Amino acid sequence: LGYDVESGDRLIEVKGQKAKKPDFIYLYKRTLHKLGNNTLRYYIYLVYDIKQEPKLKILPPGKIFGNIEIEPMFLLRGKIFNSIEEIKL
Repeated sequence: LGYDVESGDRLIEVKGQKAKKPDFIYLYKRTLHKLGNNTLRYYIYLVYDIKQEPKLKILPPGKIFGNIEIEPMFLLRGKIFNSIEEIKL
């Protein structure tokens, strides 16, 4: 779906962090792809400081898509592991 909950006109993704102050959130290309033309309905509800004193920030679409930074990452997918010998521990 690209989100967790549909509420009224909002498509809500809930994310949680242990950190006392939120510092970053990962958004995946497949999430944005699944949203399609619904990006203006996409909200992130961020619950943080979960262990001590939980707090909530609601990120509206304008803040989300106006502040995206693209940071290249490298990923090893499952198929690589099929060709490598398993070692029992």
